[in-house]
Amino acid sequence: MQARRASRELELRDLRRIQWLLGGLLVFVSLGSLLFLEVEAWGLLAVVLAAMAAALLWPELPGRIPAWVHRLAFPGILAAFAAELWLTADLFQSLIHLDLLLLLYRGFFYRSRREDLQLVLLGLFLLVVAGVVTASPVFALQLLAFAACALALLFTATIADAADPGSRDRKLPLFVPYFAQRRPDWIAGLSWRALAQRIAEVLEWRLLALAAALFACVVAVSALLFVSIPRFDLQNSLFLERFATHRARTGFNDSIRFGEVTEISKDSSVAFSMDVSDPALLPPVPYFRMLVLDEYLPEGGFRMSPFLRRRLLSRDFHVSYLAGNAPRGQARGVWTIYLEPGVSRYLPIPGRFGGLRLRDAQGIQYDPSEGIVALRSDPLTMTAYRINGVATGGLLPDPSFLRRWRAVPHDSQRGRADLERLELNLPLDAPSRLRLAGWVSAVDAGRPVAEDPRRFALDATDWLRRRHAYSLNCAIPAGAGDPLVRWMASDEPGYCELFAGSLVMLCRSAGIPARVAVGFKGGAWNAYAGSFTVRDSDAHAWCEVWDGRGNWIRADPTPGAIAVAGVSASGPGLRDWGVDRGFGARLNSLRVFWYRRIVSFDAGDQAGLVRSARESARAARLHLLAVLDKTVDRLRSAMAREWSRSRSALAAWALGLGAAAFLVWGAFRIAAGLLRWRAAGSRPSVEAAVRREAGRLISVLKKRRRWQDPGAPFDALRSDLLVLRFGRPEGWPDARPCFRRARRWSAGR
Repeated sequence: MQARRASRELELRDLRRIQWLLGGLLVFVSLGSLLFLEVEAWGLLAVVLAAMAAALLWPELPGRIPAWVHRLAFPGILAAFAAELWLTADLFQSLIHLDLLLLLYRGFFYRSRREDLQLVLLGLFLLVVAGVVTASPVFALQLLAFAACALALLFTATIADAADPGSRDRKLPLFVPYFAQRRPDWIAGLSWRALAQRIAEVLEWRLLALAAALFACVVAVSALLFVSIPRFDLQNSLFLERFATHRARTGFNDSIRFGEVTEISKDSSVAFSMDVSDPALLPPVPYFRMLVLDEYLPEGGFRMSPFLRRRLLSRDFHVSYLAGNAPRGQARGVWTIYLEPGVSRYLPIPGRFGGLRLRDAQGIQYDPSEGIVALRSDPLTMTAYRINGVATGGLLPDPSFLRRWRAVPHDSQRGRADLERLELNLPLDAPSRLRLAGWVSAVDAGRPVAEDPRRFALDATDWLRRRHAYSLNCAIPAGAGDPLVRWMASDEPGYCELFAGSLVMLCRSAGIPARVAVGFKGGAWNAYAGSFTVRDSDAHAWCEVWDGRGNWIRADPTPGAIAVAGVSASGPGLRDWGVDRGFGARLNSLRVFWYRRIVSFDAGDQAGLVRSARESARAARLHLLAVLDKTVDRLRSAMAREWSRSRSALAAWALGLGAAAFLVWGAFRIAAGLLRWRAAGSRPSVEAAVRREAGRLISVLKKRRRWQDPGAPFDALRSDLLVLRFGRPEGWPDARPCFRRARRWSAGR
């Protein structure tokens, strides 16, 4: 019995080894935050990971490093931070690099409890920064793992310091040639496999389950507090966001250049998710318009003209709501879009809208004539906004352009006045113009083009689809002249931008204003989240053709799409958006839930959640009371209908026998407990009394300042008291003489 109790305890060196292991795990969990940060630190991250892995596998390795390296490491880290900040002027990236170097410095070398606290703070800094710039549920799991490691590390360090009272007063020598003289005692004979077996032997599974339950309760209470307190914008409350680099991830820019891209790789990551009040409002193939490119470049390509750019910048607001221009009879539903960070500063809009509301007031640029909504910079966090009343008919009225179109004389619409503002400019060489004119004559077949721009757009789309196939790999033939005209003259396949640019050139050559629109097309319905998911691979480019009566008409010449909005297309059938039920859809459903209930959780959502919880609790209470009342009524009626005197006597006998059995069982359990207590003897009480008296005498000696007295006699006494207080019973010295010597020493004798 005594040997079994001794094996159920960890030694001090075991605690120190566990403390070292938990510190290394904490560094690894903290380094996972770099996955959410757009900083150039992959080389430094690899160095830190390799060094920490080596320190965990071979704990004696830090003791082999010369002492001067440890002394000069911290000043060198500060010098490197100052040099990087001076050269790059990027405070955000410099701070991340500084924190990585400090994690390496503090995690690689041997640590005390104070240095463990510093390690926790350094890792917490990385998590706070990652929390500012991300809204991923994976980050929540990482935060839980960090909290568990930090709590376990601090708990182990506290127990180890309590078992080694002199660790805080023990000073390391300042002038030693190597760290080998500073190596801690727990390194000798270290074997991680043996330590794991030792932990498995002494581990109390009931205590572990209790600790896990307490941690789960803490997490649950924290979650309840999080959803109950008012929300605030963390990224506007800290200074880190303003120093971070603003980068777009999907390549949505204000320009398209032909010939520079020959192959497009599909990126299946989520661009945005959308909640719709009624899924029936989604069109068969939804289009999400972001911006228009109206100016054709001489070197081949489209960009947003300076005129549209100035008009967009002139309407700069700091608001949370924008009023739209959608007609009341056609616009329906509520559309909530969760735009991923790094996609673009231009917001995808499914059509004309009645109103757009963001979660918080921020800088917005809005052009109501063109239907373009943009943030001032590329967002680093998820952007949630709600659109009320959306018209998805593919028709965009533009009264401003209609006034300018009517103000230009008819004879100048083909080449002399205000062409840049009328989407008719084509800075081409003479051979390219002649080719375009010939193709226009072949498309219109002698019909008056200006009378029916829709028909010309349909015929031009059919002409392009007969000559070219769709492909993500394209090759523009080499030669002189405009690159897009060279592609149109060939039979090479192309992607959506080439088809859209070609239709715009044909329309403009025929005197019809046209421009390129970019955004997203299609998507899939997430069956688990009940939301619509659009991925980066759904990025698309199409055309907008002027009908001459005040509207821009969506025209999509890419094979497989509706040629002109409102007109059936000839050619291959359309593929409607489907339902996504894969594993990726499950993961994305978690992201949508995170966005709905955590990131975009405002006061209205809080009130709705509390109201629904209250109503659910009230309904559950009423249902339970109804079930109990019905059960009691049934028992009462059964007893009144079938109960008799004989059955009453039988029930009394059954109750009596049950009570007697319960009393016998209780007596047996009490007797068994007494027998076990007698068999165990009084050893636990004696052991506890010895440990308690040793702890009391240690405290008295410390209080009377006699604990650090020099000399060999007191060194032996101090060692005996520590063994009696923290050691195993089989290794105890004789307690009574030791206690008598301690009492005399505390009395000054």
